[in-house]
Amino acid sequence: MPGVSSASAPPDPVKLLNVWLALEALQPQSFPEQAALLGKDVAPSDRAKRGRPLTRALFNFDLASGVMPWETRDGDRRNLNIEDDERITWHVPLGFVRMAPAVERLVSKVEPSGPEREEASGISILALAAFDEEGRALPSKLLLSSFGWACGQVLAGRLDQLHRFVDVEEELRQSLGESLVAVDVNGLRAPTTKT
Repeated sequence: MPGVSSASAPPDPVKLLNVWLALEALQPQSFPEQAALLGKDVAPSDRAKRGRPLTRALFNFDLASGVMPWETRDGDRRNLNIEDDERITWHVPLGFVRMAPAVERLVSKVEPSGPEREEASGISILALAAFDEEGRALPSKLLLSSFGWACGQVLAGRLDQLHRFVDVEEELRQSLGESLVAVDVNGLRAPTTKT
């Protein structure tokens, strides 16, 4: 037929990239449970007894009590068996999402009567804040998951915006990171506390 090409047009690279970015935003790293975030790591107290260097450790702490991990006995440098010149950086999850109910809600919003349901399990971290040894926030080291933002976009009916996380990520990271910075009466950065 005149005017009709037998070869299909090549895909639009911008549209392909946007679809890929949207899919990435909705596929976070998940873990079976919170304790699995660091794998099968040795407890800090056990490592100190063995004389092995502490490269990472999972510290159980009760945020509801108002005590941050750097304020605990286990988090004291003297109990961690580390050298004086080694730095400690605390990473504290700011939020978790249970994947099964989150994905179920997303799927029901997009395709309420669809026959296929995406399976999900475990938990995912929404944001991971970094603090120095004394508990002062390090906003530039904050890690932010795209999943929380993407969920909000889907639930608000803005599926066409899912590819934009890369455009808004830095502003979100700065805003959230700066909100963690505590200042004392002299205007100097102070350790972050629950309050």
